[in-house]
Amino acid sequence: MFLSYKKAFLHEVPEKDRETFSIVNDVDVYPSDELYKKAYKLWKFVVERTGRYPVVIDGDELAAYPDILLPKYFRKIGVPFRDSYLRWDDSQDVIRTWKTSYEAIVACAQNGWITQAAFSDSFAPSLKLPPKREELSEDIRYCADVSMPYYRAMYKHRLKP
Repeated sequence: MFLSYKKAFLHEVPEKDRETFSIVNDVDVYPSDELYKKAYKLWKFVVERTGRYPVVIDGDELAAYPDILLPKYFRKIGVPFRDSYLRWDDSQDVIRTWKTSYEAIVACAQNGWITQAAFSDSFAPSLKLPPKREELSEDIRYCADVSMPYYRAMYKHRLKP
């Protein structure tokens, strides 16, 4: 049953994931140094079992080129695209309509991963420059380093703008 669903993976350069990797904010369901490895293992499992590459989208590229990437994504998964998908209600009430797993809700609440999405009304590239490697704490550098091989393997197969 699981393999009959369409899969998609959204990720970004590990060194930018400072908040995600903050071991201080680690939650049991999403250990920081395992995030990319778990996503990669699931991605690889789908590839090996189906012979098809699931859609991989780079988060920075999606934020910068939503009008290009979203229609491509919808075509790939066989769902009609509407321009209205490029904008949404910027009220926090919209969060109550989101569908996700309990684990994701807990992790998002504890790490603040949804804050930017919850207070926005459209896709927008980050205004912050990525941190320089030497600015990262040792634990975050470690998490980024162990994640990079998994990120690179999937990035090669990403949907391109």
